[in-house]
Amino acid sequence: MRRYPSLKSTRCAWHTLLCWLGLLCASSDVQCADTTKVSLELVLAVDVSASVDRFEYQLQLKGIAEAFRNPRVTSTIERLGGNGIAVAMILWSQNYNIKLVVPFTHIYDRHTAMKFGERVGRVSRGGLSGYTALGGAIRRATELLQENQFDGTRRTIDISGDGRNNTRPALGVPRQHALALGITVNGLAIESDDARLTNYYFRNVIVGAGSFVETAADYGDFAAAMLRKLVREITPPITKRHRPAGGRMLHACAACIRRGNERQIAD
Repeated sequence: MRRYPSLKSTRCAWHTLLCWLGLLCASSDVQCADTTKVSLELVLAVDVSASVDRFEYQLQLKGIAEAFRNPRVTSTIERLGGNGIAVAMILWSQNYNIKLVVPFTHIYDRHTAMKFGERVGRVSRGGLSGYTALGGAIRRATELLQENQFDGTRRTIDISGDGRNNTRPALGVPRQHALALGITVNGLAIESDDARLTNYYFRNVIVGAGSFVETAADYGDFAAAMLRKLVREITPPITKRHRPAGGRMLHACAACIRRGNERQIAD
């Protein structure tokens, strides 16, 4: 699969050229040296649509915060070496209700992971609600991955939700745009109201190399599912993966894309 250059890499290339030509002054706000190398750039996209009540919202925050305090996650991050990962979080519902609540944060050890978890635990919903715009969430997360100050070996969107896309944009264009940029979209399907949501996410949401769907039976199961999901996402890919104990996980396969436009993914 051809990977197109990101906006960040294109800017850096132009900056380097202009520096060589002596056409860019030292005070320029475009500084390639300020781009930090990381193993993974990750956007956590959290559902705050109308189907998510106050208690369920808090369970999502608690699950994410606990995961970043868990030794399985912190040790996985530390095994990456000094580069670590960069993580941001958005709250999403309908298109005009998508908000960046935690900007990209460099996490490279237990202390920085726990600080990130503490910050997540304090995020206010701020009245966000509305329709379920999965396509809008993927589009906004893709923009954030293109615009931040980190340079990740891998770039991933981690989108969780309890329902199907029911408003514009349709999922096709945002998914294909993410795929063209080499971005992986993974899903966490919360099946509290829809027992077939994992299947829907597999066929219509996830995209990219190694993409997968993790399942939470309900919001009470969200924390355990998020923990499994983060460990998998942070761990560098290997040739063969096994289904984790304690949860269902569907993987994308190359044959899916041959069976139709909505049977994505990756090789």
